[in-house]
Amino acid sequence: RYRFYLLPRSGRLLSAEPLRPLGAIPGDPREDPTIRLPDSAPKVGEHARALTPAEGSALLGALASANRFSMEELELNRQGRMSLRQQGRQRGIMAAYLVAVVAALVIAIPVVLAFAGLMRAFRLNDPLTVTITVLTVVAVGGVVTISALRSALRHRRDATEQRAQAVEGFVTRESDSVGDSIAYYYVINGMRLAVTSSGYVALIEGLPYRVYYSPRSMMVLSIEPLRPLARAPW
Repeated sequence: RYRFYLLPRSGRLLSAEPLRPLGAIPGDPREDPTIRLPDSAPKVGEHARALTPAEGSALLGALASANRFSMEELELNRQGRMSLRQQGRQRGIMAAYLVAVVAALVIAIPVVLAFAGLMRAFRLNDPLTVTITVLTVVAVGGVVTISALRSALRHRRDATEQRAQAVEGFVTRESDSVGDSIAYYYVINGMRLAVTSSGYVALIEGLPYRVYYSPRSMMVLSIEPLRPLARAPW
């Protein structure tokens, strides 16, 4: 028996896992802890069945592994702070955006120069054509550069301020695809929080959670299931 994780719209296979090791029997401590989770979670708005302590612990462990946080980091997030590792991730993403800005500039400048060379080679000296082409390249490059710089600044401020904010409620999942790139989100109380693909597939919808996130870049730092009635973590 296997569990398969698929993209909801395209049906593309993301990953697969055996439900229990060969030779394991029900109740064997070696079995996959996720098989002790509810077989089907209720939809948002329905009454959520209270998880048992074992189910709550198993779900928290699966979410921690998928979203790459430890129990120590979860405790720091409960106190409203990021861990050093979480700050490092923010700085790493900031650096990636800055690299993208430099790469865009490195590509744009030769493109403009090459176009100017072609114009001269074919004696196409129409000022209007040159102006429109240059302005188009500058406009596109400017939009990309400004967007990347704004994103880099948000991650830098999150890393500097080191704050973790929390929100509680029922969580659903969404994904956006642009070409071969897919972005994954947890949606809670009208907020879309960026999450990893593994965090996306690990979530059981229809249960109440507390989600900790970076306030400016809106990225999930950690997440914990709550008891439906007591609103307390496991």
